[in-house]
Amino acid sequence: MKRIIFYDSMHYPYPQHEDYYRYINEIRRNESEGNETENNSEERNETVSDHDKVFSRETPCTLMNEYREYILSLQKLFTSLPFVRQIYLCNSITFNALHPWSDIDICIICHRGYLRAARIWSVIFFLYYKIKRSGWRNGDHSKKFCLSFSIDESAADLYPIRNSEGDRYLVYRLAHTVLLYSDDMLSDSFLWQANKKLLSFLPHHPQRQTINIGIEVFRGNAKIKKLIEKVTQTWTGRCVIFLIKQSRKQRIYYKKNKLSVNVQKYIIISNTILKFYDDKRHTIQHKIRTMLSKW
Repeated sequence: MKRIIFYDSMHYPYPQHEDYYRYINEIRRNESEGNETENNSEERNETVSDHDKVFSRETPCTLMNEYREYILSLQKLFTSLPFVRQIYLCNSITFNALHPWSDIDICIICHRGYLRAARIWSVIFFLYYKIKRSGWRNGDHSKKFCLSFSIDESAADLYPIRNSEGDRYLVYRLAHTVLLYSDDMLSDSFLWQANKKLLSFLPHHPQRQTINIGIEVFRGNAKIKKLIEKVTQTWTGRCVIFLIKQSRKQRIYYKKNKLSVNVQKYIIISNTILKFYDDKRHTIQHKIRTMLSKW
């Protein structure tokens, strides 16, 4: 019932193919044994590869092809973002729950010690491409990108920010992330491996990704990315980034203070994590449970 409430009632279709899941205890047991042969490992990897070719719902939503083609057209952008190690798609697109006004949420893993620089340059690039979600006053966020998370690679374990009274669906969104870009300095399973403790809260743990949206991982670093990183790391570049960071920090805190206290608890601003996602689904679930309790 809980799974149905979460997935179906909140427009997140419940996954149909159970072979995409395995119990977390099974994972721990396999890891503790650690005596599988190389042949068995290769066979298991081949099986996972076969599963990746299968869509993990009965059918993809009608907008998936449209959004996929749009994301594919922006490959140059994702490989150009300075100090960005990896980019993950998350939320509605990875839950197969796109609607005509859906935005595209992404989680960014940043180079160690360069969280703020990565955030600043990402904002600049997304504004230049006119695809950043904020600033669209007419309410049309269709295909606009929301930089929900920016995380320093040294703080990829999100367990400390788990809050049952706040962002209680963090673990679900984490489990449904889909790797979009990697500079190959981190493994493709980096985020999931760093969050084994948090993922253990799920009744089932994803074998890899719970949805295949048909996008191969973008890889490599564009020349402009390498150039900007080199310039930013100079004394002059660090000064410029510092000044921009200070001005933006004041604006971020100003905007945060204008929000209600209940919303502010979702906002995290630190040297290793920037989290701006406002999850309203706990309120929706409470209303659903209240309604069901009256039946």
